[in-house]
Amino acid sequence: MTKRRSKGETQLVSHHDKASPITETATICKTVMRKDDAIALHPFSQVPEFLQINPYIIDGYRVHLSYQSCLKSLFVLSNETINIWTHLLGFIIFAYLLVYDNMYIVPWTFQHLMDRIVVSSTSLFYMSTLLLSTLFHLFHCHSEESYCKWLKIDVRGIGIGIIGGFLSGIYGAYYCHQALLLTYSIASVGIIATSAFVLSRAKDEVINVRVGKMKLTVHRIYTYMLVVAFAFIPIGHFIYINGGFAVAFVRRFAFGAGIMLGWGLLGCLFLIFKFPECLFPGKFDYIASSHQFWHFLGLIY
Repeated sequence: MTKRRSKGETQLVSHHDKASPITETATICKTVMRKDDAIALHPFSQVPEFLQINPYIIDGYRVHLSYQSCLKSLFVLSNETINIWTHLLGFIIFAYLLVYDNMYIVPWTFQHLMDRIVVSSTSLFYMSTLLLSTLFHLFHCHSEESYCKWLKIDVRGIGIGIIGGFLSGIYGAYYCHQALLLTYSIASVGIIATSAFVLSRAKDEVINVRVGKMKLTVHRIYTYMLVVAFAFIPIGHFIYINGGFAVAFVRRFAFGAGIMLGWGLLGCLFLIFKFPECLFPGKFDYIASSHQFWHFLGLIY
């Protein structure tokens, strides 16, 4: 990627411009101007195969940007803008809460060191997930190699976030049952870490093929749905050993856990079925696409 200057303007130019079909059809590409920089947004039919994930998102693709230009595209409306900013703002919010809680809440509420560690580490786990997701969506358009690298990092980040949610929930639920707390904690970390590692180690040649990549994406979602479904085992056990739904605090716990898992499941369904853009291709390129719902619901989760 190089910069070409003409009459005070800077344009991003691909090294493959001479043979690139993107350059030949530049007249149909949207160009968003910010000061003296031009970042072209391309239609689905004109982007490289590794970026052709969702055929219902017709326009707004960033292609082969330098890392510097990727950063500048934070302030350009593309089909990744909301994906980036939902998790970037989420990261900032959790960072603020981490500092605030440790200054004003944790010292007065949690007396034991392990309590403080669990509360703080949960925020750090979520922050890691949000930051790695942000970086993937921001930089994956740099190159095919970059896409594969950041995708693997993003997959591991999702695993980190799920571990954080599991451990904090198990710690609170089995606080008075130390043997079960240790058992479920080890099982959760082992299952989630193994799933994230296996999925992130998928061969590049599989990821880079459009059909294979789409299969991998769905396979990835199903895998994490099964991992999250594992949560019903410790939840069910907790309900059983504490007297069932006849006990008020058990009902409150089950309701909260059900809401949390429900948000996660709903986000997965949006992503799997590519709703609502599958019904109206091209109408949700920039706002309210399935991946954006996935991000928003994941943030709530």
